[in-house]
Amino acid sequence: MRILIKYKRIIWTTTTLILSSVVLFCAFIFVNDRPGGLSDRRMAHAMGLSGTIHIPLSKTPDDAVQQFRGLPSMQVIHREPVEGGILLFVKRFNEEDASNLQVEYARKTWLG
Repeated sequence: MRILIKYKRIIWTTTTLILSSVVLFCAFIFVNDRPGGLSDRRMAHAMGLSGTIHIPLSKTPDDAVQQFRGLPSMQVIHREPVEGGILLFVKRFNEEDASNLQVEYARKTWLG
């Protein structure tokens, strides 16, 4: 009988440790990848900014660039996959006759 109680305690402890590890891992992913999170702070520091940037989450790289830049109209000319993300070559329309070509980098995270 004592052996059965000992095994139940071991199983309960192991299950608790595994579940708490999964919860902590998911919490770290959320804190790291949310807009204004740890990865955005590291990116702002690498760019030499004093504040934190808020990179939006989106299902597609096109939508993320459009949300981040606040572009009302843009046309993606080419997508080039690179290590860790994708390069978007975007043609932006400012005025009637003028156009602007720019390159944007988007990376995939667990949240978007």
